[in-house]
Formats: sequence, structure tokens, C-alpha cells
Amino acid sequence: IAVASFVAFGNANQIFADNINRDARRVAELAATEINIATGVGDGYSHKFSLPQKLYSNTNYTIFINFNQLYVSSNTRTYMIPLLAYNITGTIKFGENTIKNSKGLIQLV
Repeated sequence: IAVASFVAFGNANQIFADNINRDARRVAELAATEINIATGVGDGYSHKFSLPQKLYSNTNYTIFINFNQLYVSSNTRTYMIPLLAYNITGTIKFGENTIKNSKGLIQLV
């Protein structure tokens, strides 16, 4: 019985981590898509989008852009997605974000 409980607990932990990872990947892909759309559409583009405050099961995460790469990190994994834009200003944040393209400059406000 102890072995079965240990295996079941291990599987539950793996399922929990998989759900967090899936949610982190979804957030990374959403944010990267928004930035890439703004880049592709061009000058004058403006759009609002929201990012969750927490991941699956109230898990904290961080999100940031470094040069042309977007990172989303949780306690179990970090996702990096390359971006089409190199010229990005502002900070991506939890909650509502507004993204604009002003003559090729991608602005997060």
C-alpha cells in the first residue's frame, strides 16, 4: 500500500507541475503573439490584452522581455519565445496591457 501511495503522490505532483507548465506556456504564447501582431500590422496599430495575475492553482510567475525574447518563469520552468520586434519599450505586466506600434517602435503601456 505504501508503494502505491508513493506512486500516486508522484503522479499527482507531476500532473500539478504539468498544469502549471501548460498555463505558463499559454501566457508566453499569448504575449508573444500580441507583440508579433503589432510588429506585423505596422504603424498605428493599438490593441489591449490581459495577462492573468497568477498561473494554475494560484501559482506566481514572472514575465519580461529581454531584447527580442519574451520570458515567462514559474517555480517549475522558464519559457522563452523569440519576438519579431527588436525595438520594444515599456514593461509587460499582469492584468491589462496596451500595445502600440508607432513607426516600428513597439510600446507596451
